[in-house]
Amino acid sequence: PVYDIGHAASKADRLDIELLNSVLAPARDGVWLLASSDDPEVDERVDASVASTILGHLRGSFHHTVVDCERQLNERTLAVLDAADRILLVTQLNVSALRSAQRSLQIFRRLGYPNGKLCVIVNRYQSGDVLSVADAEDLLKTEIYFRLPNDYKLMAGRRMVAANPTG
Repeated sequence: PVYDIGHAASKADRLDIELLNSVLAPARDGVWLLASSDDPEVDERVDASVASTILGHLRGSFHHTVVDCERQLNERTLAVLDAADRILLVTQLNVSALRSAQRSLQIFRRLGYPNGKLCVIVNRYQSGDVLSVADAEDLLKTEIYFRLPNDYKLMAGRRMVAANPTG
């Protein structure tokens, strides 16, 4: 994309949907993308307030808005998670990934997020995995919402993109 979230953040004082639309990149089939930045200084400009403002504008203009959050929990990430209707926590069926998911779910529960907001997704699922979905559900104390198969041929070259416009 020509523009990224840094362009929107640099104009945060006058950010509106028109300006935001000018930095979105069309992906395909009516899906639009707001790219992250490779510039580490952008992190300083995109604080919780800017993230909330951008998310508010996107939610007002699109049926669905998907945010791929960074791994660390900072004010910006928490602002997005607080505003989310659903949190999709992606994990795999291995010990280290499930431990990380377990810690994340514990934090989310301490923050008061209802169970209906939290959806655990198993990525790279194979029926022969050493740990089963039942093992994961038992450890995480939650139901597995969805399983994405480990199918390299099917997924090669495909990416998930964000935002479906309202029309």
